[in-house]
Amino acid sequence: MHVSAGAAVVEGRYIVSLKGTAGPSVQSAAGAVASRYGGRVERTYQRALNGFVLTATEAQARRLAADPQVERVEADSVVSGAETRYYPLWNLDRVDQRSSVLDDEFRYPDQAGAGVTAYIMDTGIRTSHSQFGGRATVGFDAIDDGWNGQDCNEQGHGTHVAGTVGGATYGMANQVNLVSVRVLACNNLGLTSQIIAGVDWITQNAQRPAVVNMSLGGGESPTMEIAVANSIASGITYVVAAGNKEQDACNFSPAGVPAAITVGASNPMAERATGWGGTDTGSNWGTCVDLFAPGEIRDSRLRLCHR
Repeated sequence: MHVSAGAAVVEGRYIVSLKGTAGPSVQSAAGAVASRYGGRVERTYQRALNGFVLTATEAQARRLAADPQVERVEADSVVSGAETRYYPLWNLDRVDQRSSVLDDEFRYPDQAGAGVTAYIMDTGIRTSHSQFGGRATVGFDAIDDGWNGQDCNEQGHGTHVAGTVGGATYGMANQVNLVSVRVLACNNLGLTSQIIAGVDWITQNAQRPAVVNMSLGGGESPTMEIAVANSIASGITYVVAAGNKEQDACNFSPAGVPAAITVGASNPMAERATGWGGTDTGSNWGTCVDLFAPGEIRDSRLRLCHR
């Protein structure tokens, strides 16, 4: 049974991966396995992972893990959104040119994301925000606390991320369609099982061409990484945060998924962002990082308090 190193484990909650490929039969298979060993099936996955979420005792989970039908049992764990820091807008200027000397301009591409759907896996999106101009909708909510895909985070983490991706004024792709896939609660925390539920929904429902943004992460989770890899294999691009722990990104999920585009944070000097006022603060690094992008000082100018 796998337990993510350094992660806050949720007692009595497990993610079970079955052998074989995902499909409609997973529901009956999950019920049969739970009936055999005990526990309650909380959620089943249909596309990204052949598995389900189970509440059970540790003893029940260990017995289940030995079943020949079972590929892996992983303790569910806490995942958090990447920390957001608000400063002046140099990031737009940085991404539209290769020269290290900034020219104080940003040139939007002619299409700027037109015809593409970006799925924002986060605290939700305030879809009524004027910066989205009707391009933002709700797709899925794994938290089930009544917010129905809308952003309730007091700092507007998901809305900020969506604004960076596709806000009319401050977004990199200001014509892209944005879809809220809410997998983090109002405290900016979620569970690995909820992240996988979001990935599973996207895999089944994505309007292609599609890109997924995951500005979140937790301890290493083989099950989450398998789900993301399967979703990528279905033809969806995933862009994931390297993380802000000043450590090797390969030790975190989803940053360690080889087929994902893993992005670290850079500062205005085009260096890896570090020294944010505390221990273990700075962009993660290592062979799993594909590229660096402005992350230490950025501002999409979108908050819940704005229209």
